[in-house]
Amino acid sequence: MAWATALTYSDTTRAVPQLEALAREHPGGEIGAALAAALLRLGAVARAAEVLAAVLRRNAIPWGDGRVELAQAIVAAGGGCGWLGCSGDELRLFLRGAGASPTELALWAGNHRLAPVWRPCADGGWAAPIPAGIPIGELLRTNLPLLGNPLDLTAIRRVEGFVEAVADGLRGWAWQPGAPEAPIRLQVSFDARVAGARLANGPQAVPHDAPTARPRSFAIPVADIPHGTRVVRVWGADGRDLAGSPLRLRPEARPVRGGRAKTPERDGRNGAAPVVLLVHTETHPVADAVLASLLKSGSPVIAVAGGIAPSATLREAARDQRLLLLRWRRPRGLAAAWNAAAACAPGRDVLATRGDLQLDASGLGALHATVAADSRIGVAAPLSNGWIRGGYPEADRAVALEPGRADEIAARAQRVASPPIETIARGGCLYIRRRCFDALGGFQDRGDEAANVVVEEFGRRASAAGWRSLIVPLVFVADLGVIGSTSLAQRALAAAGDHGLDSRYPERGKEADALATARHALDMDRLVQAVRGRPVTLIVTHNEGGGIERHVQERCAARARAGGADVLLRSGPDGTTATLELASEAAAPLCYKLPASRAALVQLLTRVGVGRIEFHHLRRHHRAVRDLPQQLQVPYDVVLHDYALLCPRANLVATSGRYCGEPDLAACERCAHEHELRPRIAPDGVAALRAESAATLRGAARIVAPSHDTVRRFGRYVPDLAIEVQAWEAPAGHPPAPTPAARRARVCVPGAINDAKGYEVLLDCVREAAARRLPLEFVVVGHTRDDAALLQAGAFVTGHYTEAERAALIAGQRAHVGFLPSVWPETWSYALSALWEAGLPVLCFDLGAQAERVRATGAGRCIPLGTPSQMINDVLNQLADSAKNLPNCGVNLTGA
Repeated sequence: MAWATALTYSDTTRAVPQLEALAREHPGGEIGAALAAALLRLGAVARAAEVLAAVLRRNAIPWGDGRVELAQAIVAAGGGCGWLGCSGDELRLFLRGAGASPTELALWAGNHRLAPVWRPCADGGWAAPIPAGIPIGELLRTNLPLLGNPLDLTAIRRVEGFVEAVADGLRGWAWQPGAPEAPIRLQVSFDARVAGARLANGPQAVPHDAPTARPRSFAIPVADIPHGTRVVRVWGADGRDLAGSPLRLRPEARPVRGGRAKTPERDGRNGAAPVVLLVHTETHPVADAVLASLLKSGSPVIAVAGGIAPSATLREAARDQRLLLLRWRRPRGLAAAWNAAAACAPGRDVLATRGDLQLDASGLGALHATVAADSRIGVAAPLSNGWIRGGYPEADRAVALEPGRADEIAARAQRVASPPIETIARGGCLYIRRRCFDALGGFQDRGDEAANVVVEEFGRRASAAGWRSLIVPLVFVADLGVIGSTSLAQRALAAAGDHGLDSRYPERGKEADALATARHALDMDRLVQAVRGRPVTLIVTHNEGGGIERHVQERCAARARAGGADVLLRSGPDGTTATLELASEAAAPLCYKLPASRAALVQLLTRVGVGRIEFHHLRRHHRAVRDLPQQLQVPYDVVLHDYALLCPRANLVATSGRYCGEPDLAACERCAHEHELRPRIAPDGVAALRAESAATLRGAARIVAPSHDTVRRFGRYVPDLAIEVQAWEAPAGHPPAPTPAARRARVCVPGAINDAKGYEVLLDCVREAAARRLPLEFVVVGHTRDDAALLQAGAFVTGHYTEAERAALIAGQRAHVGFLPSVWPETWSYALSALWEAGLPVLCFDLGAQAERVRATGAGRCIPLGTPSQMINDVLNQLADSAKNLPNCGVNLTGA
């Protein structure tokens, strides 16, 4: 975020999309204000006003951070007639026009007209204390089209936090998302006796991924908790309990009645429709749609509004007696809510769910049919995306889903129709046979716990009591309240509950993944459906990123534009695992263990309709992968990115850390043995590797390399190959930035600098320049294998970046010359292209494609490999000086 905000002033055009992406992922006042400022600088006043209005509605506008001035600037530029905001306990108002005053302004909260007492401020605006008694949920509306109208004080004042019991008392954290810097005062009660206020002012101690979050910690020592306390509540100034509150320090006992299900009646199928226990603890956009679908199912519905005002749809259904509505002034936790609702419908099976789970009548019917099929089945749960572990589409974490994607997965689940799986039920939705519910005494009430925890605990108790526990992959219930829209507090509650389950059930972490086969079947169907009707290419590559990954993604994008589809087969770390994924979709890949799963892999690739294979990299792939063209009976191409087909080290670098000079075979065998590469990469030796590679190359329908130097080197080992030279990039056509005049020459070194990329050369140059006090400064745009040593020597390192950020970062350094210290014969160099795009002359060693391209363009200089650092620095100085007199260093990036 700091980088994007800084670019607002240095490169506003590039900053806007970065800030827009941040604002979508982390909506809030600081990011929104930065985006509005960037848009204003670009002259997009209407859009800036729209963004600012959204910020003002739900976020405080603090004094002194520039937001007041920004709002006034947008209004002054024609972005509205004024603005309305909130700062602390005051309303802020600014009206455009000389002499404008709030005398004509009318302000309402609901149907009640307010009469704030406005006073003028030094900045030309107005301020007034917020009138008391505004009901929670009411918006402040005005009769003027001001930015920020209507004002949502409830959102601005909302306190988010989490509390949990620990060995030495209670601990937690809280903050105010609409006003991150506001002081946080919490109220605490012990068994309904209010104990006064607590201030959350500890350091930010909660791990999170929200760049503007300011959670502050608090603690209540065990000595401050009265002896014998059963229930503790902690709530904020907005009246809402923190996540985890109430805490039941002594869990309510739920006696087991009716014994174990050892000999259930064989004919005891329950044909009556279950009662749906629908709990609303937070408002959610899908809640009304879920309710409407469930009301059509024919099952009675008992809804619980726990600590929130029920929606109009919920109130109307209760008024029409289409459901029973239980209203609680304060939330008591899901377990208590479901237990209370179940007590209103004795004798009926129950379906416990939440208002933000997309359960419909057909899913309810399928769960009912599953349980009714066998009287030994006590519980059944649908598959969902909201599980911390074991769910779908990802097995190791909960993932957010857009409504459209949720519908697609639900349809896929019905299409695949995997059978029910006997395993511990989990998730936020659970169907329970009534006899099982009564026998276990309902849900275990531990206070406010996440639905995943409450459901899984019941499933484990049911299984321990002899009941069958199932998950039904045929039914997918989308949890639309997960992650993306879920607060930090709810995520903390879920994580704490998951840890609690691990503590209470130590065997949990050792259990096999019972749903792996069902998820694999769903993913296979996803893959087949995604490429249906298109020509499909299988890309075989590694999983190590870098320039190879960039080129693969560019080829896939080009084929997608032409109507094709690409499936990527990536290698795993152990040489036997391979993963299959769609190039166009960020989804969990399919995993195959080779050679055991070779037949299954071939079968799926046949279903997908692979018509051609491209081998980009075979590093760490099992040898069975080389046989895929023969297994599938399709032609294949080989794309050369490095020398892994010839050299176990892939880059022709010797033990010295520099280009080996390509010695005889015996020297190569010794090198592979000394580096312990033979068991992992060349188990049968270098000669066998080259023989196998030669067979692969000669069998290819087409071989592509990015440079003539690459063709020449491969020709030494496998003669008479027809290799097509194809530059990885077309001319970019970017005009270079003017080189700034400066007393010191700045050298830009882009990329991930390891030994092969010339780390030792670079470190020597930095140290030598410092020793001679040369007017040279080195900036690494990227990272190195040892940043600390470089920084200590006097270089600057920006750190990791994405491909989208690289060009802006290089341009932002205002360098005079580029340096590629790479000591191996590269086949291409995206880093060289990036330096040329920035208009910089480049120094490199006379080696590989980098030298071929520099010589072809004349946009730089090549020096012999092994040149001492003193001479390298002298040449860098000369290049930097000459660059100041060059009108244009932009070049044809192909080097042709």
